[in-house]
Amino acid sequence: KDSPLTMAEDRITNSFLSTVLKADVTQFSVETLNEGLSMGNRVKILHVSTAESETEQIFVLKIVGPDSVQLSHTLGLAREALFYNHFAPSLPSQDVPKVIFAEGDLETGNEIIIMEEISNAVQTGYFFGPGNPMNWGKDIESRLARAGCGSVAPESVVESAFHLAARLHSRFWNDARVLCHPWLH
Repeated sequence: KDSPLTMAEDRITNSFLSTVLKADVTQFSVETLNEGLSMGNRVKILHVSTAESETEQIFVLKIVGPDSVQLSHTLGLAREALFYNHFAPSLPSQDVPKVIFAEGDLETGNEIIIMEEISNAVQTGYFFGPGNPMNWGKDIESRLARAGCGSVAPESVVESAFHLAARLHSRFWNDARVLCHPWLH
């Protein structure tokens, strides 16, 4: 199948971003955000300058690179983009980040997500300690300290994460419309 996402990384251009952001993008740069395991996604920071504003806009860009497409396909990671398109709009805005663009293709494994950058947020997984595979090789203590979270009890973070997960799932509990999405089965 010739998917529009076949070369997802090549799609990030001034023209593409101008269309997505509804602004005249004059330049952009991409900065790698995560190291180590990324479950098929490359999480990056997208810096955008537009003709309409002197202030640089910052977004999170989640994109599958050519070396991760097969893993993404195998794990069905493009469902994240489908979630943002189909379900996130009906959730309270404080529970999910604002997504500007999301496109995923389960047949190829490709996905592109552009979302708001939440500068005061910390990955919940950091609180799971150095034994968590996503934390291997990272200085978690210094990352938490830099974010002002050094004294936060991991148990309270996990409890909050589970409460949020329960709230998100309860929104669609016994909702027959969920059955219309085969990518959830």
